[in-house]
Order: sequence, then structure tokens, then C-alpha cells
Amino acid sequence: MESDRIDSNESSYERSPSIQEKFRGVMAEMKKFHSNMDEETRWIRTHIKMRECSYFIPDSSDKEGENCKCAYKLSQHSECAKDKPVGPNMNWDYKKHSKQKMTNAFGEIEFVGYGGNIGKYIRVDVDTKMSRMLELLMSVWGLDKPTLLISVTGGANNFMLDKRLRDTLRRGLMKISLTTGAWIVTGGIHAGVGRGVGEAVKEFRVASTSTNPAIAIGIAPWGCIQNKESLIEENSEGLRPANYRIEKKQKPNEIFLDPNHSHFILVDNATQHKFDVEIPFRSKLEKEIAHMKTETGENAVSVPIVQLVLGGRADTFETVHHAIQNNTPTVIIKGSNRAADILAYAYLNAEEEEVEAKDRTGKKQKNFDSSLVDLAIVCLIKTVKKFNKELIRIVFYS
Repeated sequence: MESDRIDSNESSYERSPSIQEKFRGVMAEMKKFHSNMDEETRWIRTHIKMRECSYFIPDSSDKEGENCKCAYKLSQHSECAKDKPVGPNMNWDYKKHSKQKMTNAFGEIEFVGYGGNIGKYIRVDVDTKMSRMLELLMSVWGLDKPTLLISVTGGANNFMLDKRLRDTLRRGLMKISLTTGAWIVTGGIHAGVGRGVGEAVKEFRVASTSTNPAIAIGIAPWGCIQNKESLIEENSEGLRPANYRIEKKQKPNEIFLDPNHSHFILVDNATQHKFDVEIPFRSKLEKEIAHMKTETGENAVSVPIVQLVLGGRADTFETVHHAIQNNTPTVIIKGSNRAADILAYAYLNAEEEEVEAKDRTGKKQKNFDSSLVDLAIVCLIKTVKKFNKELIRIVFYS
């Protein structure tokens, strides 16, 4: 019996080196895996996060109970998220009910059927630091420092630019791109203003003899991108390329990325089909870019920035509001319809449209006629005219 115990102990002792060897082997494989990655992949895996809903809260408007208030389905949540206790009338908040994870969507996007157009793309957490985003743009993606930043905002889905205005926009952006090292920032979608900018970039590629490509950066909400599944690599190793298709049929509350943009930043707050989540992010990034210096030494100046507004929806008002807060000069094209025309009207007529009104307590106060222009927007324009009238320019188009 004693002999059996000794043999058993010896057998156990002999197995332990084997376990250690297996552990060393796993560690060696992980090290090899990491060393085989390119620098871009290693940096992104270390520094860039995405967001994922971590708390399934049923949407009361969904009778079947399959949708979370984040708008993703129950089947798209982790088991842990499904098991969280939910109280009555519980509101979903991305800061409380989502978590950061290593991003699983980045690399190079190739637009199938568009002549092999390839751009860079990445899915980023809505709370990503802007200093990190600049490092991504400049050091990781290798972009040259811009000499000018043009932020184009306005009409998206179901917005058609007038042909003459579209041609004017193209020629203007082409001229700027050919003569400066400008960065152009848009919503990055294949419709409206984003598509118009993309077409201008396409013409630049054909007309230019320069080796430097036109830089058009699309900043879009991750949760609204149609066919976003084709951009995901579950092991977070990146796709080069990710084959992305623009289909004839567009789903409700979804958008296609534009094939002529050079870079895409896809902003994620763990929701789906929720537009406008990227607006504050875009504003902060544009502000960070504008704080860069074009040169060093005595000739150093901040990167000039201008916002161009054509058409637009309700979210355009928020975009302009952020721009004004950042002291960004804004050019509004009157005659391009929708939000741009409302903003132009408000700016040009705000002082003449002042009327007596009462607040909720019944107290009299001076206000603007909201029958013509949304009250909040008029108040915004009034503030601009009072404190920094030079920020806005109205360009008449007819």
C-alpha cells in the first residue's frame, strides 16, 4: 500500500511539468499571434473600444418582448445581459446599461461594384477621447496634417441636391482639394450631401495628378449602418478588405456608407437605429482638429475650420448649435431648402420677428414668432447675432 502511494505521488509529480509545458506553449502561441499582427491592428486592439448593451430592458412598444430599449433584439444580447433583473418602467441609459469592449470592426472597406474603391474604417465607442482619435488619424492611419477643415452638413436620406447646386458644390470642393491639403468631414452616407461630397472626391481622383488623395472622412452612427455585419471580425483582428455592398433596397432607419469617402469613423453607443448619436462626437473631434497647428514656430496657426450647411433635417439644428458653441464659422446656403432655409430665415429676420409671449408661469417675456421658425432655433440664432454675429454667413442660391 505504501508503495502504491509513492507511485501515485511520483505519477502526479511527473504530470506537473507537462501542465507547465502546455501553459508555456499557450503563452508562446499568444506571443506569436500578437507579434504577427501589424502595428495598426495591435494599436487598435489596445486603444479603441466599442459598446455593447449589457442590460436587456424590454421595449414596452414591442408586444412580443423581443426588442430591448437599445433597439437590438433579445437574441443579439449576451446571456449575462438577458439575466439582469429589470424593474417596471426602467429607462435604458448607455452609460449605465452598456459596457466597453475591444472593437471588432476595423480595417479596410471595399465597396463591391464600385471599381474597387477602398477606404479605412473603424467602430469606436461614443466616449472615446479625442486625443486618441487624433492619434488614430495622424499616427496610425498616417494622414498628413490638414491645412483646412471643411465640415459639410445637411440633407441626408430623401434629399436631392438641385443639379446646378450639386455641380457648384462639386467644383468648389474639387478646387479646394486640388489647391490645399484640406480634410472634408461629412456624415459619410450614400445619399444627399454626403453623396454629393463623395462624387466631388471621385472627380478629384480622376482630375488630379497629385499622389496625395483627397481626404473625405465620414462620421456615422454605427447602429444605423445597413450591412454592418460585413464589417465585423469577431476575433478583433481586422478585415482587409471587408466586402461591403450597397443594395438597391434600403431598410427603414438604416443608411449605406458612401463608396467615395476615404475614411469612416463609426460611432457606437450600443444602440441600433438611433440617429444623431454621432453629432456631439463629431463636434468634439472637429474642435480637436481645429486646435492643431498647421506649422511649428512663429508661423504656427490653428487649422482653419468652416461649416457648410445645405438643406438638412432637425438634427442639422443640433449640428449648427455645436458648431456655434465651438466658434466655428458657418456658411448657410439659402435656397437649398429645409433646415438651411429655416436657419437663414431666422438669422435674417430674427430681430424683426420679435413678439410678446408668456412663459409657463404666465410671466410676459419677449420671444420670437415660432409659427415660422422653431423657437429653440430662433433663440440660438439670436444668441449668435448678439455675441458673435461674424460666425454666420448666408449665401443666397436661387
